[in-house]
Amino acid sequence: MNIRRIAVGINASSHSVAALQTAALLAARQRAELMGLLVEDIDLLHLAALPFAREMIYPVALGQAVDAHSMERRLQALAENARDTVSREAIKARVHWSFRVRRGQVLQELRAAAAEADLLVIGRASHLEKRKRVRLGTTAAQLLAGSPRPILTVSYGETCSGPSLIVWDGSPDSARKIQPALEWAQLFGGHTPTLLLWASSREELDELKQPFEATIGGKDIHFRRCAPTEVRGIGRIAHEEQAGLVILAGTPLERPPEELPDWLGKIDCPVLLATE
Repeated sequence: MNIRRIAVGINASSHSVAALQTAALLAARQRAELMGLLVEDIDLLHLAALPFAREMIYPVALGQAVDAHSMERRLQALAENARDTVSREAIKARVHWSFRVRRGQVLQELRAAAAEADLLVIGRASHLEKRKRVRLGTTAAQLLAGSPRPILTVSYGETCSGPSLIVWDGSPDSARKIQPALEWAQLFGGHTPTLLLWASSREELDELKQPFEATIGGKDIHFRRCAPTEVRGIGRIAHEEQAGLVILAGTPLERPPEELPDWLGKIDCPVLLATE
């Protein structure tokens, strides 16, 4: 697998800093370029321009007035801080880097960045608090549900260390993704991966394993089973296998996007969407 450019979304959250650190380490390992991206949310600017716009700061109930000029100043300060953070991590990792500021719809701009890179790394949520287990953010869920490019989500305190858990259902769609998934597993540590097969019974598991074992050509790999109705079992199995990374290669992404934050939020390690 040839990784030449890794894009990372930066904002003020501790989760985006964790994503940046992970991206920088991977860029160093692959001798790839690190591209930091700050998206200035155009909807936030439109809101700040309204005469009745107020910023609510807990525990103050009434909040304070906010206007377009003050929001522009804040965004400028945020951009300077984000650039300094990318620079610091890139220099530490000794990788080539760049930094961009784009103004627009956050989801659209991140998708555009993903199209320009071999991997997009983002924080699991935009929350400012430093907590490892957080509910998957709306933007991250939408990216995972509809991206044609590889996406990696990381939370504060997480590292992509340890064996990978590859979620695979045996469908034609996931069959095309299994080889890239195995390559990603190798890239993130080289441990023996575990393949989690979507199967209702042990008999169905054995049937799914047969063509797959021929595909991998005798590679060392562990197998686990998860019933299609037990989607939350992915988090449990990832914990049991001490997985450092969950790689999605099939059915979970065909579920309604509104369901993704619930069960992905139960997974206590980074989650990677593998594509062809």
